Amino acid sequence: MNLSQEYNIEFGVPSWVRISPCQKYIACGTSTGYLYIISIEEKKILKFALIHTKGINDGVWSSDSKFIVTASDDKMACITETQELTVIRKLIGHRSKIFCVAISPDNSRIATGSKDTAFCIWDPRNSNSLSEIGGHTEPISSISFNYDGTLILTSSFDGIVRVWDSISLICLRTYIMEGHPITRSLFAPNSQFVTAFSTDNLGQLIEIKTGKVFRNFRGHVNSKYMVDAGYIHRNDNSDGELWVSSEDQKIHAWNVQSGEEIWQLDIGFDLAVANSTPDGSLFCVGGNIPGIVRLYTPK
Repeated sequence: MNLSQEYNIEFGVPSWVRISPCQKYIACGTSTGYLYIISIEEKKILKFALIHTKGINDGVWSSDSKFIVTASDDKMACITETQELTVIRKLIGHRSKIFCVAISPDNSRIATGSKDTAFCIWDPRNSNSLSEIGGHTEPISSISFNYDGTLILTSSFDGIVRVWDSISLICLRTYIMEGHPITRSLFAPNSQFVTAFSTDNLGQLIEIKTGKVFRNFRGHVNSKYMVDAGYIHRNDNSDGELWVSSEDQKIHAWNVQSGEEIWQLDIGFDLAVANSTPDGSLFCVGGNIPGIVRLYTPK
């Protein structure tokens, strides 16, 4: 990949980055609670604001790119309007740090997962908590909706991945990863599989219906921290790609069909956060020495 743009983040270390669905902006949350908006077209930081009193752990854009939901160590999730970076809702109810957040494709529900081992479903229109579910025994490390919003995926340091019906909140499937803490889980684009990464340096592709492990992904380093991961499908004729941030200062990527590692991106700093567009046309990373955000494009 080619390094296209680089930005210095003044207030804190980048702890989360995400490219907007419209592919015009990058959002970056920091360890000090600041939220930055970067214009890809104008190649500059447009604005930044202090959103949380403690570090931001995760965040997500709405599907229309008009607002961002962030999750923080201050036990709150904030809904922020992106034009002026004005906080329009505060979601309060978790008893400890919020590690992860997701929003349904139609923007009607927000899901948050916390160190308190519970996940909550919220109505973004009024800040009300619709449900609180205690489906894990250790902190929840990641949470996501599938492509049509009918399923929710949670994973935890308890080594368990669960698939939930998003309306009834009944647990439909449970997968136990041999007791290793789960650092990231995500739905495959077709929602027939989930991928889970764990602290034994392993990624697994699991069929939702049967629980069968179809593929193992190895070569990256993941023994301590939560990681970022995503799927890329470059064109209709290509096999899908799966990438993950790694503790060896690299991004590793595999062919999903074969499990073969097909590329690496050497980023040169620790504790990287990362995100890509679904087609792989844009890839961004954030890191800590110094606080920077980089945007890459394919060669």
